[in-house]
Amino acid sequence: MNQVSTIPRIEPSNPDEATGKAREILDQSKAKFGAHLNFFTTLANAPAVLDGYTGLSQALSEGGLSPKIREEIAVSVSGRNACGYCQTAHGHAARAQGVPTAELPDLIAGQVSDANEQAAVTFALQVLETRGQVSAEDLAAVRAAGYSDGEILEIIAHVAMTFFSNALNNVSDPVIDLPALPLPAAKKAA
Repeated sequence: MNQVSTIPRIEPSNPDEATGKAREILDQSKAKFGAHLNFFTTLANAPAVLDGYTGLSQALSEGGLSPKIREEIAVSVSGRNACGYCQTAHGHAARAQGVPTAELPDLIAGQVSDANEQAAVTFALQVLETRGQVSAEDLAAVRAAGYSDGEILEIIAHVAMTFFSNALNNVSDPVIDLPALPLPAAKKAA
């Protein structure tokens, strides 16, 4: 089951009180998702952070990695970081990219059925777990799977962006305001 928070540790901002760029971004996110999601309204407490996150997300969406691989990385990194909010959000996005619901628990554990996609996920998790101190073998393996240096840089950027959103959600503990998915419980650090 998903982590269920009832009282956030950092209150989401009131979207009706947002101004300027923050208001613009919140309106765009509401148009995209159909509601003001707690992730974005929490980010809006710091408009520069909201702008930076959405700017990086938009830039990476125009990169060379497929949307499916991007979401597989996000779900797997979120699984390692025990972020229930991100597992749910990116789980929905992964499903929209063709990942069957039944495969989401494996994806949270870092397992993908396609060997090429697995190479990207494995490398992403090595970047996360080693704090970027990957081995020459790790780099050779992702290159052998056909990833260019540019795509490798994008994998690293996706790890960083996902880690940021995981940390924000694990600290703020927002109410998960997305439809539930049959996911394993996120295991919080002791």
